[in-house]
Amino acid sequence: MKKWLSMWMLCALFCLLMSSCSFVTEGQKGSPKKQKGLTAYELIDRSLSSMKKMKGYRWESANNQQYRFPQNDKKNTRVSWKQNAFVTRKPLNIHAEGSRTVATDFVSQTTPESWYVMDDREYIFIKNRWHVKKRSNKKSEQKVYADPMWVLRKMKDSARMKQVEPSGKDITLIATLTGKQVGSFIDQRSLEGIDLPAHLSDKIQGKQMKVRVRINKENYRLIQIEQAVEFTMYFKNEQVKARQEWTHQLRGQVKKISIPRKIYEKALPYSGVQGKKIPPFQ
Repeated sequence: MKKWLSMWMLCALFCLLMSSCSFVTEGQKGSPKKQKGLTAYELIDRSLSSMKKMKGYRWESANNQQYRFPQNDKKNTRVSWKQNAFVTRKPLNIHAEGSRTVATDFVSQTTPESWYVMDDREYIFIKNRWHVKKRSNKKSEQKVYADPMWVLRKMKDSARMKQVEPSGKDITLIATLTGKQVGSFIDQRSLEGIDLPAHLSDKIQGKQMKVRVRINKENYRLIQIEQAVEFTMYFKNEQVKARQEWTHQLRGQVKKISIPRKIYEKALPYSGVQGKKIPPFQ
């Protein structure tokens, strides 16, 4: 009896092991292949395609800049921009509102800012009045001041990129640019705001830039762009070390931008404003 029972248990154990092995083998054969990861450039393509499906966007942006004068630290200047930008693609219209602060060690001044880009005209709020100016190239792309999608397109063309391991719902890309590639990312508005001459652009050296991009890995929409640009300027034997930082966050979709009728009807010609420079959209 004991011998028969022992043989029965041995057979049962053998059948159990065989069925287990059979299950594992079937599971391996039927398991799906692991999906290949996309390259950084392919991810940008997918993000651009996804964002094109949106009529327009609302961006919340912050910009902090530092200009250091090693030979005269009393001239050190900080510039801070905060703005909400509403952008539609077709037609390409913009409404941006926010404030700019220019500060030195002794003086700080904050100025409210608001403007519209509508078809072939720009409307700018200066000295408590609205002014209007014709655009020289209404089909030109809007730069970093209002639309970070421009940054994404430029990255694809000229940046060295790498992808960081996804965390949560985000995919992160990091890009590095140097030399001539950086030139178009430099915010010329602030150079004008701190009274640095425009021709300084040909005396800028040591340009380098890093960009961090966050993309939603489910729908490939752009979530956030962070960028930092560093360069050194030389003027009249004086050295100026500059750092410009931007952060753009997507806050929603925009379907249409309309300019209020009273602004459209009462805006003064921009040519009548002295000592003020228009944001360089084109």
